[in-house]
Amino acid sequence: MAASLRRTRVLQHNQQHIFYVNTLNKKFTIQKGNTKFKFPLSISENLINQSQMKKAFLVIAIITTAFITLPACKKNKGGGGGTTEANLVVETTPANGSVQPAAPGPDFPLKVEIKSTMPASGVKIEISAKKEGSSDPAYFTASPNSSTAVNNFTITNTPKNVTCLVDIKVTSISKPSNVWTGSYRYSAK
Repeated sequence: MAASLRRTRVLQHNQQHIFYVNTLNKKFTIQKGNTKFKFPLSISENLINQSQMKKAFLVIAIITTAFITLPACKKNKGGGGGTTEANLVVETTPANGSVQPAAPGPDFPLKVEIKSTMPASGVKIEISAKKEGSSDPAYFTASPNSSTAVNNFTITNTPKNVTCLVDIKVTSISKPSNVWTGSYRYSAK
C-alpha cells in the first residue's frame, strides 16, 4: 500500500478533475467525480520525463476542457433565422369573427391595427374579399407591406344582397412563421 502511494503522482487536482499517474500498475488516470478513465502508460511511455509529461498533461487538459465546454456553446435554434420577436397581435375594425349587418355600399372601410411590437422589417398585410361560398374569384385584394401600426383600407366593388367574407393575413417580413389570420362577414344592401 505504501509503495503504491509513493509511486502515484498527482499531476493536477481541481474541484472537477484529478489527473494522476500510477507507475506501479502503469496507468494514467483522469478522475471526474466517481468516474475514472484509465489509460495504460505504454501508450505514452516516451512521455515519462517531466517536461514531456507536462506537455502531455497540457494536451489532455485542453481536450478535457473542450469536451466540457463545447456543449455549452450550442446555438439556440429559433425559427426565422434565429430572430426572436413577439407573436403578432392584431385588432381589426370590423372585429375579427364578426358578422356585420347589411349596410349601404359598395365601399366599406377596414382598419388593421398591429397591437404587438412591430417586427423590425415590418409586416405584409394580405386582404381578400369575396362572395361567401362562391367559387368566383375575389372582387377585392390588397397585399401591401407596412411598418406602421394602423393601416386603413377601403373594400370596393362589394356586390349587393350577398354575404361576403373578408380574409385578413398579417405576416412578419423578418420571421415568416410569425403569422396572424382573421376574417369577418358583411353585406351591402
